[in-house]
Amino acid sequence: MRIQIKEKFRPFSHEPGTICLIPRTTWEARIFPAKIFFHNLETFEEKEVNLDTLGPVQGFTVQVDLERGEVSVFGKGKRGHFRYLLDEKQFPFLKKVEIPLSKKRLHLGVGKAQDFSLMRRRMDMAEIFPFWLKMALFIPKVDLPKKTMGTMALLEEGKLDLAFQASFQGIFSPRLSDENFLGLIPETGKVEGISPIGILHEGAKRIEELFFYEEGDTWNFLPNLLKEFHAGRFLQIGTKEGDLIDLEWSKKTLKKATIRPAKTREVSLILQRGIKTFRIRKSPRQKGQIASKNVDLTKGQILYLDRFTK
Repeated sequence: MRIQIKEKFRPFSHEPGTICLIPRTTWEARIFPAKIFFHNLETFEEKEVNLDTLGPVQGFTVQVDLERGEVSVFGKGKRGHFRYLLDEKQFPFLKKVEIPLSKKRLHLGVGKAQDFSLMRRRMDMAEIFPFWLKMALFIPKVDLPKKTMGTMALLEEGKLDLAFQASFQGIFSPRLSDENFLGLIPETGKVEGISPIGILHEGAKRIEELFFYEEGDTWNFLPNLLKEFHAGRFLQIGTKEGDLIDLEWSKKTLKKATIRPAKTREVSLILQRGIKTFRIRKSPRQKGQIASKNVDLTKGQILYLDRFTK
């Protein structure tokens, strides 16, 4: 009964001038075949690096590998094939920050090519949200300002689809200003001197709350499931006590859940409207028993939930 996601998260772009965040840093890079402009979204430091690439360049590609946490650039120039990473070895000022490893991953049933330019055109949030969530895991947290400004308003209104359109440049590089000038927020000019990185994390938090929300020892499974997300899997959801939860649903209904408790206690489940009972087992081969709301957790004892019945 193991719940798995086999999809790998490696968005890419073939466009010269692609902007992307560099995992484990607060730097973004605007990448051309022969030059890179670096900008730190926390300290606002800027760097320019000239490359020895000779054009014309074919197959120019910027790939953000969200499995390994790295950005690679490759293509074929006049001197032949080239490939390099945006890391401390190549660019010493890119000091990496240690971020706790999380295996959290969301998949909402979309398996199309991960060309981010095409993803932006399709504007399918079932395709985009898993990448948004995954990117946030690799970027150090920076608090948003207490006063609502710019694109923050779209997040606070719960308009995640519009927030995506207005808040990001390139591959998830956040902005507090609507630099795409889409008319989605009042025109306030460019917001300077305030880090926009919190847009990435606050958005990821709100995406997660569509599928899981906790309040004390009460867990809410699929509390705000949108009709567009009729099927999906969400792995390694971490609770405040350190428990790990996997969820799987189809036809807009919860089908399976796995709980790996970090602490012995009782929790209460809030399930989708109409679900009255479910089966709970301590191993996939066990016959199990029927439960309706409360679940007893024992540290280290995996629990398997299925047969959610209305």
